[in-house]
Amino acid sequence: RLQLSVDGAPPEIREIAPTGDVRIDQASQVQINLLASDSSGFDEDLTSVLHYRIRAGSSEISRGSVPLSELTEIQNQAMWSGKLDLTDGGATALLPGYLVDVWITGSDRAGNPYDNYLNSEIQPFDTWRLVRIGPGIDLTSSIIKWSDPSPTGGDIVTLTIEGTNVLEYEGEVKFVIQNEISPGIWADVGDAETDLNILPNSTFDAAIDLMTYGVDSTEVERYRLVARDGHIDVDILTLESLILQPYQARDGEALGQQIEESQLTFLLYLAALFGLIFGTIMLVLYRQENYSEDEEVLPEEEQTNMVVESMASEKSRSDQPPPPIPVAPPPVPTPPPGLNSPPPMPPGLQSSSPPVEATPPVPNPQPLQWSDEQLLSQGWTTEQIATWRSQQAQSTYQQSTPRSDVTGGAAVATYSERVVSHVMQKYGITDRQSFLAAAEFFDADGNRYLTTEELEKTARSLGEGA
Repeated sequence: RLQLSVDGAPPEIREIAPTGDVRIDQASQVQINLLASDSSGFDEDLTSVLHYRIRAGSSEISRGSVPLSELTEIQNQAMWSGKLDLTDGGATALLPGYLVDVWITGSDRAGNPYDNYLNSEIQPFDTWRLVRIGPGIDLTSSIIKWSDPSPTGGDIVTLTIEGTNVLEYEGEVKFVIQNEISPGIWADVGDAETDLNILPNSTFDAAIDLMTYGVDSTEVERYRLVARDGHIDVDILTLESLILQPYQARDGEALGQQIEESQLTFLLYLAALFGLIFGTIMLVLYRQENYSEDEEVLPEEEQTNMVVESMASEKSRSDQPPPPIPVAPPPVPTPPPGLNSPPPMPPGLQSSSPPVEATPPVPNPQPLQWSDEQLLSQGWTTEQIATWRSQQAQSTYQQSTPRSDVTGGAAVATYSERVVSHVMQKYGITDRQSFLAAAEFFDADGNRYLTTEELEKTARSLGEGA
């Protein structure tokens, strides 16, 4: 007796790998593994086929199929394998968020087809999601600025970018500047881009040079920055608009342009300038000529008498005459009881010039009340004044005479603390009070304020007497 068995059960699909998410950077080489089972087994000539459809929401992007030609059987279990290119050789640009519906057609060795329940175009067996894996770019939180937001047309401006990759993925990102060529339409600016390899969990910085174009009047250009991973625009940020300024000639170039554009005006300007210079020169010569004609030259003796009379008529700070210069410096200068003639000259400083008549003497003179100008008017020479002040200063410093004794109870001269400290340090002086007391004799202008020059003269005189 012969018993026949008929296989009427369809093969069962257990799993299609991959499952879940598919990386876009690996979408051109997706490894497909179909795990199926059947009691009668499978035949290599009856190949199983994977069908797919790529869509963005309900909109279809592309579709296709690939035969799974590699068969591996273990008892009643079989695994079909093959490679799938979701990009169609690069013809299809995939974006994150696209969905891929897949289903299987084929049969077992007995010719029983796969069941189409939950395995068809309408009800796919599985749906994959396309995802991007790479560094995280957030242009909004990055520091992005132009080197010059208002450049001259034709200049090169630089866009600097500083940001942070907060993800643990490494990858290469291209930063591209786009220009709005018409409302809502943007295009890449040639050569205004840079590639940057960004490390995981790290900061990054980049710079892009942009060549502007020349303009005849002020124009506003809109730009935006695109962070691109492969063909995927990871992030987009509208940049601050550039205000392009027309080129303005300056200095010699501007003058050359003005001369070229209006030669007659320039010639008139030169003529007016030369006329002004000539008129000024003639006016100066005319005044000099008139001044030389009216000026009378006085004899030397008459000029001297006029100076003496002028000095005698001025109100001095004191009506007392200056003291003579002693040969040996006393602790406190002691003037003579009176002066009926010019003061005596110190040894070696006798002057051959005729004496000038002095004012009437007054008893008990105060030496600090006389300025160089008043001493000169009384017949002293510059050498006598310098020697007398130096001798008085040296004696006062050596005997550490208080300032109140030097001034005779009058107000002491004021000074700058900083200047006094500087001069003392410069000349190696340590006794501050004695130095200031000696400086009282060098108040040459009599304004009761010790200048830097007067303090340095005091210091030099003390050094000469050391």
